[in-house]
Amino acid sequence: ASAPIIVAGVHVANWLMGQCNALGVTREEIKQLAAEVGANETRVLEAFDNTSPVPLEQFERTLNLLWYMARELSTLGYGNLLLARDNARLRHIEQSMHDSETKLRTILTSAPIAIGLVKDRVFQWVNDHMLNMVGYSVEELIGRSSRILYESEKEFQRVADVKYGQIKRGGTGEIQTRWKRRDGSLIDVHLRSTALEMENLSAGVIFTALDITERLKAEKSLKESEQRFKTLFESAPDAIFLMDAEGRFIDGNAATERLTGYNRDALIGRLFSECNLLPEDSLNGAIANLKRNLEGKPSGPDEYMLRRVDGVIIPIEVSTYPVQLGDQHLIIGIARDLSFRVQSELALRESERQLSVLLSNLPGMAYRCLNDPEWTMLLVSEGVSELTGYAHDAFINNRELNYSQVIHQDDRVRVWNEIESALQEKAPYRLTYRIIAADGKCKWVMEQGRGVFDDSGKVEFLEGFIIDITDRITAQQSIQAERDRAKKYLDIAGTMIAVINREMTIELINRKGCEVLGWKEEDILGKNWFDCCVPPDKREERRQRVRQIFDGAIPFPEYAECIALTQDGQERVIAWHNIPLRDESGNIIRVISSGEDVTERRKAEETLKLTQFSIDHAVDAVFWVEPDGRLSYVNTAACDALGFSHPELLSLSILDIEADLTPDEWARRWSQVQSARFMSTNSNFRRKDGSLFPVDVTFNYLEYEGRSHLFAFARDITEKRKIEEELFKASKLESIGILAGGIAHDFNNILTAIIGNISLAMLDLADSEGLLRRLVDAEKASLRAQKLTQQLLTFSRGGAPVKKTIHIEEMIRDSARFAVHGSKVRCEFLFEPGLFSVEVDEGQLSQVIHNMIINADQAMPQGGVITVKARNIVDSATLPPSLKPGNYVGITVTDTGIGIPPQHLPNIFDPFFTTKQKGSGLGLATTYSIINKHEGVIEVESAVDVGTTFRIYLPAS
Repeated sequence: ASAPIIVAGVHVANWLMGQCNALGVTREEIKQLAAEVGANETRVLEAFDNTSPVPLEQFERTLNLLWYMARELSTLGYGNLLLARDNARLRHIEQSMHDSETKLRTILTSAPIAIGLVKDRVFQWVNDHMLNMVGYSVEELIGRSSRILYESEKEFQRVADVKYGQIKRGGTGEIQTRWKRRDGSLIDVHLRSTALEMENLSAGVIFTALDITERLKAEKSLKESEQRFKTLFESAPDAIFLMDAEGRFIDGNAATERLTGYNRDALIGRLFSECNLLPEDSLNGAIANLKRNLEGKPSGPDEYMLRRVDGVIIPIEVSTYPVQLGDQHLIIGIARDLSFRVQSELALRESERQLSVLLSNLPGMAYRCLNDPEWTMLLVSEGVSELTGYAHDAFINNRELNYSQVIHQDDRVRVWNEIESALQEKAPYRLTYRIIAADGKCKWVMEQGRGVFDDSGKVEFLEGFIIDITDRITAQQSIQAERDRAKKYLDIAGTMIAVINREMTIELINRKGCEVLGWKEEDILGKNWFDCCVPPDKREERRQRVRQIFDGAIPFPEYAECIALTQDGQERVIAWHNIPLRDESGNIIRVISSGEDVTERRKAEETLKLTQFSIDHAVDAVFWVEPDGRLSYVNTAACDALGFSHPELLSLSILDIEADLTPDEWARRWSQVQSARFMSTNSNFRRKDGSLFPVDVTFNYLEYEGRSHLFAFARDITEKRKIEEELFKASKLESIGILAGGIAHDFNNILTAIIGNISLAMLDLADSEGLLRRLVDAEKASLRAQKLTQQLLTFSRGGAPVKKTIHIEEMIRDSARFAVHGSKVRCEFLFEPGLFSVEVDEGQLSQVIHNMIINADQAMPQGGVITVKARNIVDSATLPPSLKPGNYVGITVTDTGIGIPPQHLPNIFDPFFTTKQKGSGLGLATTYSIINKHEGVIEVESAVDVGTTFRIYLPAS
């Protein structure tokens, strides 16, 4: 600047030079820079040590104010300072671009890319990004404790205590720690972990890890920069103040306090018009400038008389400028004490010299050149040597070379065209291109300037500034490379990754997401998620729910399964893991989600559940048997059939439940099934109470997950055996009946002839008493033989029943009472009210009741009670298996006699089988035949010295 602006005793140009280079340079470099510009080394180092970083925007804003202050000192200085201000604005725009890029990078960096699974803190699985982050191979991590990543056992334990404590309380654990990479370097990471099963942490914990090393460094750097810029603002020699659109003070620096005499707190919040700082005539001008500022125009410099708080009036010069911070319209002002006007006027005469010094220390090249194809230089600053590598005077009047020769040949035409286009519009120009330095290296530069026109509008020359932006371009290329690399990481991820914002717009989606949803990336980006990826019938409900999540009205779902609609209209089940991105106020601005298509898995799980349900509820008993005979699975039917609980049965082996099966026989059976893969056999199973029952068993050999099993189905064939016995008995009786019927028929014919002849002989021998008596005896014997023959015929034909519908209560009573008449036994009758009627041959059924009562009476020679019951049966499940479903009448005859030995029970219905001395063995056989002809069933149950019960089942009419 053309005025000696001093900060901490150091010329502002030197101070700014040091400030601009403070971050990342050493004291020796600052000392060398001070020596090069002829500044006081002690003061420069003092300023350097006392400065601290401030935000970039604040630094640029303060730098602009300093340019505005200097601009008032000389016309020439003003023009060049405008150039520097424009350059600062350029840097601000560049920084904004960088911020935009950083936001995208933050999205990518915050995505859950480094993912892994641990069980008991032992790595089970990690993705490629995790491996890249810690520098280990998958073989070096999987199966090892995560202790390998921590510097100390203490930190390892601290992370476990905090994280697993959080998981137990809320389902998710988050903590910041430091990991040690394989090469020994340390990185700061943010861990987020979720248990696979809340009730069983040993089942596994899924974690995501974000490398936040650079972020923490950036935060530290930003804090230091903010402190430096704050020092610059407070150290400025001129009063710098900030007002809102109404003219109310918002802030001011220390120079403002010194100039006005007011404490800063006394000014903040007050309107300047209320502070009595300006006389009436000056106040009106200041208000007019305020309105001008609100129109977006700067004002000043204007001279006013300032009334200090102590009453002293001093001349000041004020410039005000409109600024926009977010949605606020603010006014920044610079006020200078003009009491030292004489000193300023003297300094003004030296402005050109000071400007030259300032330009010589600026990092870049200031120039003035002709508007010709060679860009003939009239004036260049000392920075040309550092920028191009050529001497300061090499370009003056094209002494050694012209500037066009330095411009990269591929960029020359474009540079010319862009500058000419701006000159035609009489507008400033700003462009980026490449130059070739003296050492042959290519550099990127940014040039900003404007044309200087004469009164006729003709271009006299160009003035501007050129700076080296190679580092910035390199950084941009690195950012782009990092972005491309992150994109590749996302695309190779095996899960879907997507980002949506508050407007439900898709900002990012990886290749897997596009594949699952059937979209091209360029077609789906920018679309509303719910309009293109949610089924119409669920769209509004889920859209409203997500709005509530963004607004914080309902808890944020870290995991959710929902239906997603593909481009071709298919519905897929997606399991999402979600992470919110929040602004400084804690509001959710984006949601990052990683998803997995679990459609087929859910279908398989449903099928598996259905299969498991079918096996668990199968009618047959199902077993999984291990090679040593242990039962590894049993279904409900197996437990019910054997009378064991599920845990009890699983504690047994096949040797415990299959009667007569020995270990050697089991080993042989296992080998046979393993060889043939299948085998069926009949066996007897033992219930918990020790009773046996017959079963059909089918064994299948299976190998599952490297282990051998026998998969067995066992069916209780007790009822099947009964039916088979009944069929065999009926077949046997039928065969015997046919034989007996044939014999009885022929024998009856013979007896008829014998009886007839005996009757005729008796007529002829009426007078021979002895011979007649013998004939009478012969006739009685023949009649007894004829009666036996009739029994055989009844047994063989079933008596050809003549059926009619009757109520059997009275018939049963009459038949039973007649059978026990004169004996020591009495009958007790128990009939259900409303007994069904039956369609029977009353005579034959009476014979059945008579036979059973006679047998019961004979079984109790000492007397007793015979219980006769009759009831309705409507539940088909209680019927013998050989009967058809329907309504039946059940009749039971129970005695308390000597009982029937077990070895005789299977034969009691056989013809001619009897244990009585005078019995024919046809009573029960005939009874069985009659009941069978009536489509009924007769059963017997007996125990020696306890008694016998006969049960008859007859179809109801």
